[in-house]
Amino acid sequence: MISWQQTGMIIAILLIILGPKKLPKITKEFGRSLGNFKKETQEIKDQIDITKEIK
Repeated sequence: MISWQQTGMIIAILLIILGPKKLPKITKEFGRSLGNFKKETQEIKDQIDITKEIK
């Protein structure tokens, strides 16, 4: 688990490296990608469950 201090340090480093203009855009894309990944993994789990029910 990451503490609040570590999270703050990561954000500060990202602000320095990426700049304040690019950071919101990158985090938005990261969130969107994470959401898509969760959706796809759930679909795969559902397909596996359906396959188990058929057998």
